[in-house]
Amino acid sequence: LTPHPWRVSEDPFQPDLKLISGIPRTCISCPVNQRPAMVATAERIRADKSWRYREMPTGHFPMVTMPKQLAAILMELA
Repeated sequence: LTPHPWRVSEDPFQPDLKLISGIPRTCISCPVNQRPAMVATAERIRADKSWRYREMPTGHFPMVTMPKQLAAILMELA
């Protein structure tokens, strides 16, 4: 819950695919009041079958607004 530069959400991330191959990836999207760039990213990930996708009806801080539900999703994914 600390400020950080917004640009980290917009700059492309290009990982070494050989290093991350086979590691499960999950997006937990919290679309309430999200900026368009974040919504677009979540939609792209949702369509990519190599990702697991979960959505929570809350905003950017589900650990504050929906801690039990977030914990349940994280336990399911573990």
